[in-house]
Amino acid sequence: GLVDEGTKMPVKALCSRYVCDRKASSRLRMALCPRARDRTCVRGRLSYLRKLGGWLQTLTYMHGREYCRAIGPRCGACPISGVCPTGSEA
Repeated sequence: GLVDEGTKMPVKALCSRYVCDRKASSRLRMALCPRARDRTCVRGRLSYLRKLGGWLQTLTYMHGREYCRAIGPRCGACPISGVCPTGSEA
């Protein structure tokens, strides 16, 4: 519930072949990632934050592994449950 539905985690095979920022794509003359084009990748959505976007992606991933699990979510122990719409329902 913290990102838009339909947002997906990056795929290593795509990240190694494409870039996720439009400006970088034209500057480096590299193809723009298909997921960045349709704005479905979390990394592409955060690319405007530059390096901070990568850190935020990593923190989101780590938070998801620890608290926001599909099976056995730990909303009661979550440090941000007060601002999470899903956590407030639990």
